[in-house]
Amino acid sequence: MPDPGDAPDDATRAPQSAAAREVRRIKAAAHAKLFGKDARAQPQKIAHYAVLQPLGVGGMGEVYLAYDAKLDRQVAIKLVRLDRDSGLERASSRLIREAQALAQLSHPNVVQVYETGNFEGRVFIAMEFVRGMHMRRWLETAPRTWRQVLDAYLQAGHGLAAAHRCGMVHRDFKPENVLVGDDGRVRVVDFGLVRSAPDPDAPADVGDNVSAEDLERSSRLTQSGALMGTPSYMSPEQFQGVRATDKSDQFAFCVALYRGLYGWHPFASETRAELKRRVLTGLIAPPPRDAKVPPGIYTVLVRGLHADPEQRYPSMEALLAALAAPPRRRRVGVVLAAGLAGLAAVAVAAASPHVDHSCEWAVAAELPPPGAGLAGAFAGADLPFAAATAARAGAQLDRYATVLGHARAAACAGPLAAEPLRERHRACLDRRTRDLAVVTRALARLRPEQLGDAERMAESLPDIAPCFDPGNLVGPGPAPADLAAALDEARVSALAGRYSDATRQVDRVLKEVGGDPLRAEAAALLGHVSCARGIVHQGRDQLATALQLAISHRDDDLVADVQRYLAECTGDEATARLAGAAAERLRDPRRITEVALLRAELLADHGDPTSAQMLLRDTLARAADRPATAARIEMLRGRMLALQGGNHEARAHLDQALGLLAGLPRHPAVADVLEERARLHLRLGEKADARLRFGEALAIRTALPGQEAALARLHLALADLAAAADERSRAHRHYAEAVALANRLPDLLPGQDLARAQLGRDTATGRDPATPPPPRMP
Repeated sequence: MPDPGDAPDDATRAPQSAAAREVRRIKAAAHAKLFGKDARAQPQKIAHYAVLQPLGVGGMGEVYLAYDAKLDRQVAIKLVRLDRDSGLERASSRLIREAQALAQLSHPNVVQVYETGNFEGRVFIAMEFVRGMHMRRWLETAPRTWRQVLDAYLQAGHGLAAAHRCGMVHRDFKPENVLVGDDGRVRVVDFGLVRSAPDPDAPADVGDNVSAEDLERSSRLTQSGALMGTPSYMSPEQFQGVRATDKSDQFAFCVALYRGLYGWHPFASETRAELKRRVLTGLIAPPPRDAKVPPGIYTVLVRGLHADPEQRYPSMEALLAALAAPPRRRRVGVVLAAGLAGLAAVAVAAASPHVDHSCEWAVAAELPPPGAGLAGAFAGADLPFAAATAARAGAQLDRYATVLGHARAAACAGPLAAEPLRERHRACLDRRTRDLAVVTRALARLRPEQLGDAERMAESLPDIAPCFDPGNLVGPGPAPADLAAALDEARVSALAGRYSDATRQVDRVLKEVGGDPLRAEAAALLGHVSCARGIVHQGRDQLATALQLAISHRDDDLVADVQRYLAECTGDEATARLAGAAAERLRDPRRITEVALLRAELLADHGDPTSAQMLLRDTLARAADRPATAARIEMLRGRMLALQGGNHEARAHLDQALGLLAGLPRHPAVADVLEERARLHLRLGEKADARLRFGEALAIRTALPGQEAALARLHLALADLAAAADERSRAHRHYAEAVALANRLPDLLPGQDLARAQLGRDTATGRDPATPPPPRMP
């Protein structure tokens, strides 16, 4: 995958204006007058070192091989280039101080600094000369096993740890700054970005902040002389302009090791802007399916890549200890490709002396790849999007299963593996295992008219990360296996739309559970089903009972779900806000997203599209790994912007929604977006385009089962357009179709729309609406 941080500057630099080019020409002329026409001409001597040959040149300066006659040894000398606009004397003094501090650090995995000083207005650093190559080239010159890669990086990690113990932070750790010597020893080099660990009481240096514009302009960031690092390896806090710490080095180390082990960047992106978004939101790319690296190493790396520095390892030593621990054989449920955003919080299992190495519980609920059977289950539907939907929904299930497998393995170690939290920790993960099994079985039972919701259903599984937050582990312990299985069967029926079966199954469970915490879960499902059947009053009462029970049992997961069910059932935005607060408390991005979508639609219904749009804007990042949900968010953003008059912005969001649905031929979600595009065309006065989009949506829905309400709506819209164009025959045909659908299914159209359709049908035929219609032929 492309690595935006390694792209040349010109790849992302905006075209320069004539004025900018003139400024560059003037600066170049001044530079030549000050330093000569060839500012990089090789010097003969630097201090007392005889320069032998150039070794390399980069954004920070030049590196030369030189001879130290005093000590009869070869050295590498770096001449550091400084930004004159940033205060040359101040920057030079700081670099010299830091190089002198590094000279006091002696460690086999750090290139030794011998001397530093000034040379013709520039800072030079004389250091150990290493015969060998940098880490990236070492990885490319020959096949390396995962053990070889890990061992090399462990050496580099020990060098970083030594610098940290001396109170120093590298700030630009990457493979090019790691040398693998011909002697096999690995050394960290290029401490040109090193600075002392921050004094919390000291003012920040000029340039400690970096803007988005800076990110797009340069692959190695500098601002007013403060060197920041290379974007491919920068931590979230560096992207946000926060001063780097040893935790930032830990993050960069994990990025580099991930690339070395798996062959691609953990936040692989096409652009630097996308890279920044993925790093800030913790969207880690999955490892290859055929990776031979033990899953435990992946778990360790994910913790080191956490977006929150406080959630990473407490030190490089702790990270290295976790990586160096001998890999245990683990039969996790499903080890496929993992990449959900919440996985970052799953990797909490540091090395611990209190580890249950067998941990049979972790493999007690092994599952086959859950997505494997969907293609066969959907094949009988004979729908154009069935195969693609099976693949996309199956991939979501498989990724979730991978995260769950790693989570169960991780639960065998670390602080949560010990009492008193172990039982609730495992109960939480057991519930997630049940959730996965329920959704998998329900997807296999969907009727053809329900397949349009399959991908969203797979994407709606609750996040696993809250199970690793001790603050959330206060709910009920494990449920009785037989009753939990019976309730799960009812959940499968409910998700598959078989509400009568679900009601009977829940009633049987309620007769047996007594005062068990499972009663709250059963009552919640019963209320949810009642609301889905349109029995709102009864459903609301059942959900209120479930909420009371969930609170009494401190079941925060269920509290969040019940409040969302109540908001869906009643359409009350205030209740939806409470559901959102419950999801936020759990820090569950999936629940937060679902509630935000619900709130946005309720706000729009209540005449507040501005608030709805703001809510959706903040929600999109949480759905980056769930394309069907992201497409719905983009569609709703387009709708809200159009309601506010932002027609051109609305068009862009609707186009984005269609892009996310690419590969799903004639899917009902595509028809939804096409309808929104048609309404947007109408607002812009583009009636021909509106008719075209309505027609495309109609063609999709006509071929699908269970689309009667949408078809009636589309026929009515097309009829109105035809009537406005005085196309009576076309108008009559569409009005008649809308009326026929409404006659077959009462309450399909609101009364006002039905009356308009009837009037339009009769008017288009030239018949007096007051005249009773002729009797229908039997």
